[in-house]
Amino acid sequence: MPYIKKEDFQKQRDIETRFALLENQLANLKSENEKLKKKRGKAGRPPKKDICEAGMRVCDRPEAQGKILVISDLHAPYHHKDALDFLNALQAKYQFTNVINIGDELDYHALSYHENDPDLYSAGYELHEGRKVLWELEKTFPEMTLIDSNHGSLAYRKAKTGGMPHHLVVPYRDAIFAEKDAYGNLDRQGRGDGWRWTDRLVLNVPNQPHPVTFIHGVQTDVRNAVRRIHTNVVQGHYHTQGDIRYEATYNGVLWGMTVGCLLDDTSRAFSYNKMIPQRPVLSCGGIIDGVPRIFPMLLDTAGRWTKVVP
Repeated sequence: MPYIKKEDFQKQRDIETRFALLENQLANLKSENEKLKKKRGKAGRPPKKDICEAGMRVCDRPEAQGKILVISDLHAPYHHKDALDFLNALQAKYQFTNVINIGDELDYHALSYHENDPDLYSAGYELHEGRKVLWELEKTFPEMTLIDSNHGSLAYRKAKTGGMPHHLVVPYRDAIFAEKDAYGNLDRQGRGDGWRWTDRLVLNVPNQPHPVTFIHGVQTDVRNAVRRIHTNVVQGHYHTQGDIRYEATYNGVLWGMTVGCLLDDTSRAFSYNKMIPQRPVLSCGGIIDGVPRIFPMLLDTAGRWTKVVP
């Protein structure tokens, strides 16, 4: 048996002691992480809607296209303070079976390529507050299709400007719904499973011979978008417009709808348009049995929603 110096023996004992301490710390971290998961749980969350075996969400099924809600530009956390109550009331009245968010669900003012206001939130805190809004929105609408947009995509665009490969940027769903566990891993706890993002969406709806294209914004005059795309069109982006325009040709009637917005016109985030006479139209859109509709959010003289559900 080889001779072991006393100092070498002590070093080995020290290593074993430190290793045992690390194992104990790791066990404690695992225990704390499990407690955190149980504490967060899913309290207060609505029961998850059925998703068919093929992986299709309920809202993607053909029979779900009879009652479609189109949520207009929220720009959270700089949304109108009554926007969520208004959307909840619409859902309670109409029981929409498919919900489409036309984009700009988050504002990302602090990430803008334009000058940002130093009196508004930092980028981190703005995202923190905006996430809270969308978490509440998901409780009412656990299934939603969101259209990619100029504000909603700012994190990706900034990463590209900074030369970051896309693999270093987390997906939209994780950015909004995930939290980090004790090991730094992203964990959504089932939040946001029914939300998906896409560049555009084309649907066939009842009583319409032509499909409907949902896209964030194409043309100020939505009739030009109809002429370019050759389908019915639903768009957002243009805050001062909430209207439906029709086009008739030898091939039939097509329509285009611009759904308005649900932002807070008094926020400094929108000070760029203060000198423009046209003000934002607070509304969202819908398609019921193939017929497009605008749902205006009527305000009182104090700028609060009147509780009238159109």
